[in-house]
Amino acid sequence: MEIAAKIRRKVLRDGRSIRSVSRDTGLSRNAIRKYLKNSSSPGYQRQDASIRHKLCDYEGRLQDLYELTCSPKSPLICVSSVQVLILF
Repeated sequence: MEIAAKIRRKVLRDGRSIRSVSRDTGLSRNAIRKYLKNSSSPGYQRQDASIRHKLCDYEGRLQDLYELTCSPKSPLICVSSVQVLILF
């Protein structure tokens, strides 16, 4: 992240205090300390590799119903047709 690099540069290279960087950036002093503590920039990491959805067991059947009843011109009619086929 760009902000982490700027914070590290201001404190470590320019010799500014954590408090002055905090005032300039609007971040808390604890947040500045966390940026300085971690050498890598923060990023998003997904916790679970895959989530099983409720409709996974029915995916093939739903795809078949969709292909049977749907035309590209009328998606709303398609949804109602699939609902009717599922219910009956």
